[in-house]
Amino acid sequence: MVRPGWKSPSAWLRAAVVALAVVGALRLLAPALRPATRGMADDACPSAEASLLDKALLSLRVLGGDRPYFDHWTALCFYAEENAAILREGRKVETAFIGDSITRNWLISDPAAFAGPQVNRGISGQSAAQVLARFQSDVVALKPRTVHLMIGTNDVAGLHGPSRPQDWQAAIRAMVDLAQANGIAVILATLPPMAVNPVDPDHRPAEVIRQQNAWLAQFAAEKGLVLADYHAALADAQGGFRPGLSLDDIHPSEQGYAAMKPVLEGALAAVSARPAAEGR
Repeated sequence: MVRPGWKSPSAWLRAAVVALAVVGALRLLAPALRPATRGMADDACPSAEASLLDKALLSLRVLGGDRPYFDHWTALCFYAEENAAILREGRKVETAFIGDSITRNWLISDPAAFAGPQVNRGISGQSAAQVLARFQSDVVALKPRTVHLMIGTNDVAGLHGPSRPQDWQAAIRAMVDLAQANGIAVILATLPPMAVNPVDPDHRPAEVIRQQNAWLAQFAAEKGLVLADYHAALADAQGGFRPGLSLDDIHPSEQGYAAMKPVLEGALAAVSARPAAEGR
């Protein structure tokens, strides 16, 4: 006997059949909802002014298991319109900041720092390989005097799966080579503290951070780069954030970014002191 308020097994079965039918229909429908422009095209990025209908169709496609055609692994479209506007208007970019959420959140914490000729090109969750893939469009194409490169927290955490130090280092080397080949000075930032791995709480990444920061310092000296040592400004003796300087033991708080600011100002001053030919 079915208890009051409970659905019978046949009702659950009918509901499951209907749900499967809806999902199947969406999967069949998703290809038909794709825009006409696919593959390599000049308009591969969506308009920021997408209509309500466009958003509804996109939602149906995602529910149907289809990946949006502009959903690049590298997020190449994220700053496409802003970059196009800078180039179209001939605006001067002094420093391009590129990295992950730690760079992106700096814009949120201190928007005034990026109101002038400095642009922020951070994207949350990215690894060094992803940043490398968009380095040409988000940095080199803007022709800045300087690039501020801070990336590696997600590589250390293994956010996208296991990663090897040598692969992260190769991506850093490639971005520095790209910058220097185009006359762009490089500020190479050390990785901020990280006492706990958000992906694997049993993994303590502080020692890995120390090792990779040692490599960054050595590499900066080898290539004649300016090093911005944020780790020293933020870390406690155990390799985590000092009290009050982080929101979650991974991302700096407003106080954390305030502690980083003098380090940044010193790095920018060091770049400005160099002959123009070295920075352009």
